[in-house]
Amino acid sequence: MDVTLEIDLDSTKPRHSYSSLVFCIALHHIRATGARHGSDELPPSSTCGQLIRARERALTPRNIRAGWAKAGLYPFNPARVLVDLPEQPADSLVQAAVLQQGSRSRNDVPHTPVTPISAEAVSALHDLIRKDALALDAASQQRLQRRLEKLTNATQLSFAERTLLQEQDQFLTSINNEAKVRRSTKTTIIGKARVMSYEDLQKARTDRSAKEAEKEARQSKKALKVNDSGARSRRRAAETDLMQETQSQQHVDAQ
Repeated sequence: MDVTLEIDLDSTKPRHSYSSLVFCIALHHIRATGARHGSDELPPSSTCGQLIRARERALTPRNIRAGWAKAGLYPFNPARVLVDLPEQPADSLVQAAVLQQGSRSRNDVPHTPVTPISAEAVSALHDLIRKDALALDAASQQRLQRRLEKLTNATQLSFAERTLLQEQDQFLTSINNEAKVRRSTKTTIIGKARVMSYEDLQKARTDRSAKEAEKEARQSKKALKVNDSGARSRRRAAETDLMQETQSQQHVDAQ
């Protein structure tokens, strides 16, 4: 593997990083060119020796710690780190001011109001327009106020009519749903209705009175039957007791 690294000896600024130099030193293939020297190539051993001695002299633990302390890295010092940072140029400050001014101008642009969908929203929009109209003269304000009142009244009336129509639609929808339920259920005929005259009403009352009297007679007859059955049972029990006493007396007389 042949790796070469060109170094310009006339230039005061380094063109390669330290890692590249170390890599080339490890391979011992460095070629230096410059206008000061008569030949294009230098002995690799002398060049590598110079670089190794320079590295050993510069990269010492003391120098490394001193560099870290100066940069504020170890021990860590944020104030020391921020001191070396470049200040923000004036152009960027001007751009920030322009952007801020642009944002303010965009905020000053009037927004398009949302179309109202209710009477309350129409009233709110009317109030906003009335506030914006304060900058006009007196005559213009009066004309604008009258027209806005007419527009607001018409809009509120329209919304009220729409609300009533929606309520009526909901009521009709509920009735239609009830009719669907009635049609889906099986009908049961209890009786037939007819128109009754005064004579029919009198006859119905008489028949009802007769039915009630007949019902009371049946109940009283049933009560009498219950009483008769109780009397017969008591009489039969008395006769049975009398017969038993007679038989016992005859048995005593026979002895």
